Amino acid sequence: MKVHLFDTDCGAVAIIWNSKKGRSKIKKIMISSPNATVEQRIVVDFPDVVPGACQESKQLSEKIKKYCGGSHVEFALDDLDLGGIPEFRVRVYRKLFETKRGETLSYGELAALAGYYGAARAVGTAMKNNPFPFIIPCHRVIKADGSYGKFFGAEELKKRLIEEEKRG
Repeated sequence: MKVHLFDTDCGAVAIIWNSKKGRSKIKKIMISSPNATVEQRIVVDFPDVVPGACQESKQLSEKIKKYCGGSHVEFALDDLDLGGIPEFRVRVYRKLFETKRGETLSYGELAALAGYYGAARAVGTAMKNNPFPFIIPCHRVIKADGSYGKFFGAEELKKRLIEEEKRG
């Protein structure tokens, strides 16, 4: 596996990718948090990764930079490696991917939309383990009481992303 590291207005971001059957697939997107830099997270989660970029990671990094800069960006799921992710989470991630920029929904609402009524806590776990922040917009999922909730330990970033999306 390889890592493409870059800076954004949201902080450092890493795209972990590998090549399967001659096609590059994005395995994970990592962001820094107040608890750990993206570089520290890479060392723990992917100690054998080597630096490198592919066409898909370069294109995605440009989109993420624009998105973090406040621009309206359309992401796609095509280059994501969803293999190995439990079906429950894939269904939840796909349903969340369909939400529109500036919309928020509660964990319970997302569970119901995905067909898992009453599974708000499991959806919370899926958000905590989201391998593709920004693309799968877990920052749009909030608590039922309207408070923001957590976002990889970067609650201020979650609030900022929601507010920027609502502005336009």
